[in-house]
Amino acid sequence: MKRPSVADDSLRGAMIKKSVDKVSELVARIKDYDVLLEDWMTQDALIKNIELIGEYVYKMTDEVKHAFPKIP
Repeated sequence: MKRPSVADDSLRGAMIKKSVDKVSELVARIKDYDVLLEDWMTQDALIKNIELIGEYVYKMTDEVKHAFPKIP
């Protein structure tokens, strides 16, 4: 298995930002929690992007994780 590189971290950082932007946009569109409960497509989009953020963060190199210890 290939060891993650700093270049990979840069790409993952960009992908994290893209997913965070999507989550922010989706949340801004939610006018009412009850409406969200009925909107399975928005729910799925939110869940998927939050999962992606977690996957990208998990795969960051130890160097990045040590540089930002307060980020879980």
